[in-house]
Amino acid sequence: MATDPDARRQSIIAAFDRAASGYDREALRFFGFCADRLLVLLRPAPGDKLLDIAAGTGAVTLAAAQAVGPRGRVVAVDLSEAMLARLEEKIQHFKLANIDIH
Repeated sequence: MATDPDARRQSIIAAFDRAASGYDREALRFFGFCADRLLVLLRPAPGDKLLDIAAGTGAVTLAAAQAVGPRGRVVAVDLSEAMLARLEEKIQHFKLANIDIH
């Protein structure tokens, strides 16, 4: 295991980049369930702004975007560009205009 913080960070990014293509398989459906439960607890209102850190492929991001509606905003952040690429595909698919990814 890398001891240098930057090397460790790069190792983590590489692992999630490799996992990105299979991250939304049926075996991992609990991500969506957990996202829904999280939003029940957070109770975001239409127009709210939310930050999703370690957004991955967007389970929480997408649910949050629907909850805050078109007047709200969700910022999704992840180290893995491959994960964010999958999220971008979903944003386009669902035609959501209230999400920024970084």
